[in-house]
Amino acid sequence: MAKAVVAVPALLIAQTDHRIGLDDALSQYVPDLKKDPLRSQIRIRDLLFHQSGLDDVDFSQAERGAVDGWKKAYYEHPDKRFEYALFQVPLVFHPGTREQYSGVGYYALAYALTRALQGAPET
Repeated sequence: MAKAVVAVPALLIAQTDHRIGLDDALSQYVPDLKKDPLRSQIRIRDLLFHQSGLDDVDFSQAERGAVDGWKKAYYEHPDKRFEYALFQVPLVFHPGTREQYSGVGYYALAYALTRALQGAPET
Protein backbone atom coordinates (compact mmCIF):
# COMPACT_ATOMS: atom_id res chain seq x y z
CA MET A 1 0.00 0.00 0.00
CA ALA A 2 2.88 2.37 0.77
CA LYS A 3 4.04 2.32 -2.85
CA ALA A 4 0.69 3.61 -4.10
CA VAL A 5 0.34 6.16 -1.30
CA VAL A 6 3.67 7.70 -2.29
CA ALA A 7 3.54 7.15 -6.05
CA VAL A 8 0.08 8.55 -6.79
CA PRO A 9 0.53 12.02 -5.25
CA ALA A 10 4.01 12.36 -6.76
CA LEU A 11 2.71 11.28 -10.15
CA LEU A 12 -0.25 13.69 -9.94
CA ILE A 13 2.05 16.60 -9.10
CA ALA A 14 4.41 15.72 -11.96
CA GLN A 15 1.46 15.35 -14.32
CA THR A 16 0.00 18.70 -13.25
CA ASP A 17 3.39 20.28 -13.97
CA HIS A 18 3.39 18.61 -17.42
CA ARG A 19 6.54 16.66 -16.59
CA ILE A 20 4.97 13.23 -17.17
CA GLY A 21 1.79 11.89 -18.71
CA LEU A 22 -0.14 8.71 -18.10
CA ASP A 23 0.02 7.84 -21.79
CA ASP A 24 3.76 8.52 -22.06
CA ALA A 25 5.83 5.50 -22.98
CA LEU A 26 8.23 4.31 -20.30
CA SER A 27 10.87 4.47 -23.03
CA GLN A 28 10.49 8.26 -23.05
CA TYR A 29 12.25 8.19 -19.66
CA VAL A 30 14.42 5.14 -20.37
CA PRO A 31 15.56 5.59 -23.99
CA ASP A 32 17.32 2.20 -24.14
CA LEU A 33 13.89 0.55 -23.99
CA LYS A 34 13.04 1.90 -27.44
CA LYS A 35 15.10 -0.99 -28.86
CA ASP A 36 12.90 -3.59 -27.15
CA PRO A 37 9.74 -4.27 -29.20
CA LEU A 38 7.67 -5.27 -26.15
CA ARG A 39 9.06 -3.09 -23.35
CA SER A 40 8.84 -0.05 -25.60
CA GLN A 41 5.05 -0.42 -25.45
CA ILE A 42 4.81 -0.06 -21.65
CA ARG A 43 3.09 3.21 -20.71
CA ILE A 44 3.18 5.04 -17.40
CA ARG A 45 -0.49 4.15 -16.88
CA ASP A 46 0.36 0.46 -17.35
CA LEU A 47 2.86 0.66 -14.51
CA LEU A 48 0.50 2.59 -12.26
CA PHE A 49 -2.43 0.21 -12.78
CA HIS A 50 -0.38 -3.03 -12.75
CA GLN A 51 -0.93 -3.64 -16.46
CA SER A 52 2.72 -3.51 -17.58
CA GLY A 53 3.09 -7.24 -18.00
CA LEU A 54 6.19 -7.23 -15.80
CA ASP A 55 6.44 -10.34 -13.66
CA ASP A 56 6.69 -10.01 -9.89
CA VAL A 57 8.61 -11.51 -6.97
CA ASP A 58 6.85 -12.94 -3.94
CA PHE A 59 9.18 -11.75 -1.17
CA SER A 60 7.79 -14.23 1.35
CA GLN A 61 8.80 -17.06 -0.98
CA ALA A 62 12.15 -15.41 -1.67
CA GLU A 63 12.78 -15.09 2.06
CA ARG A 64 12.32 -18.86 2.39
CA GLY A 65 14.69 -19.50 -0.52
CA ALA A 66 11.83 -20.77 -2.68
CA VAL A 67 12.73 -18.69 -5.76
CA ASP A 68 15.61 -18.87 -8.19
CA GLY A 69 16.94 -17.18 -11.32
CA TRP A 70 16.15 -13.50 -11.78
CA LYS A 71 13.71 -13.53 -8.84
CA LYS A 72 16.43 -14.65 -6.45
CA ALA A 73 18.87 -12.06 -7.82
CA TYR A 74 16.21 -9.32 -7.62
CA TYR A 75 15.47 -10.18 -3.99
CA GLU A 76 19.11 -10.52 -2.94
CA HIS A 77 20.38 -7.35 -4.65
CA PRO A 78 18.14 -4.41 -3.75
CA ASP A 79 20.76 -2.03 -5.17
CA LYS A 80 20.12 -3.49 -8.64
CA ARG A 81 16.32 -3.62 -8.58
CA PHE A 82 15.86 -0.64 -10.91
CA GLU A 83 18.12 -2.28 -13.50
CA TYR A 84 16.30 -5.59 -13.16
CA ALA A 85 12.86 -3.96 -13.34
CA LEU A 86 13.72 -2.00 -16.47
CA PHE A 87 15.77 -4.51 -18.44
CA GLN A 88 15.68 -8.07 -17.11
CA VAL A 89 12.36 -8.97 -15.50
CA PRO A 90 10.34 -10.92 -18.05
CA LEU A 91 6.96 -9.79 -19.27
CA VAL A 92 4.25 -12.37 -18.67
CA PHE A 93 1.69 -10.68 -20.95
CA HIS A 94 1.50 -7.88 -23.49
CA PRO A 95 1.45 -4.43 -21.82
CA GLY A 96 -1.99 -2.94 -21.29
CA THR A 97 -3.95 -6.15 -21.91
CA ARG A 98 -4.46 -7.49 -18.36
CA GLU A 99 -3.95 -6.66 -14.73
CA GLN A 100 -1.55 -8.47 -12.44
CA TYR A 101 0.07 -7.01 -9.36
CA SER A 102 3.70 -6.09 -9.96
CA GLY A 103 5.79 -4.46 -7.29
CA VAL A 104 8.56 -4.65 -9.86
CA GLY A 105 6.49 -2.35 -12.06
CA TYR A 106 6.50 0.26 -9.31
CA TYR A 107 10.31 0.25 -9.43
CA ALA A 108 10.07 1.09 -13.12
CA LEU A 109 7.46 3.76 -12.36
CA ALA A 110 9.67 5.29 -9.65
CA TYR A 111 12.56 5.43 -12.08
CA ALA A 112 10.48 7.16 -14.76
CA LEU A 113 9.04 9.60 -12.25
CA THR A 114 12.50 10.45 -10.95
CA ARG A 115 13.72 11.08 -14.49
CA ALA A 116 10.67 13.25 -15.23
CA LEU A 117 11.32 15.38 -12.17
CA GLN A 118 15.01 15.94 -12.81
CA GLY A 119 15.66 19.64 -13.21
CA ALA A 120 12.32 20.64 -11.69
CA PRO A 121 12.55 23.81 -9.58
CA GLU A 122 11.42 21.87 -6.51
CA THR A 123 14.29 19.35 -6.71
